[in-house]
Amino acid sequence: MGLSGNLLPIFLQDERGIDVATIGLLNALFGGAMMLVMIPAGHFADRHGERFAIAAGYLTAFASFALLLLVPSPLAAGASFLVFGAAIGMLSPAYQSLISKSVPENLRGIAFGFLSTSNGFVALPAPWLGAMLWKGVSPIAPFWVTAAAMLLIVPPVLARFKLPKPESPAAPG
Repeated sequence: MGLSGNLLPIFLQDERGIDVATIGLLNALFGGAMMLVMIPAGHFADRHGERFAIAAGYLTAFASFALLLLVPSPLAAGASFLVFGAAIGMLSPAYQSLISKSVPENLRGIAFGFLSTSNGFVALPAPWLGAMLWKGVSPIAPFWVTAAAMLLIVPPVLARFKLPKPESPAAPG
């Protein structure tokens, strides 16, 4: 997301002709959709597993980017922000649940801190790389790279984000 996130307001303004007030409204739509989806998404993760919720979140995020990039209208941008908010709302509870189940209780704070810090270090050059793609390839390029990454991450998530099954208690004697 660091590749395109900082460029999104500029893209909306320069490439889609959306004014600053409307960009603010789009961000509010994003936040509202995210809040509305989190509880049902948490239930989905509890019922069907975190990896399926995470995969669904990334597929939904890809759909939101495809909508934004393929349909150049303010209404499509609004729909895209709603869909993207739903995607993040799907991802957040599933990731938190997965980490909580995967890490021993006495190390959870460190695990959450490490995850946030390592994501930050990995993402440090991303805004600069996105700007280079914007200037060197096209203003739409960083967004397609982000969309492709969201789509490409789904198979590894489904293959690798499996928790070991809890051991059955030993039968008495």
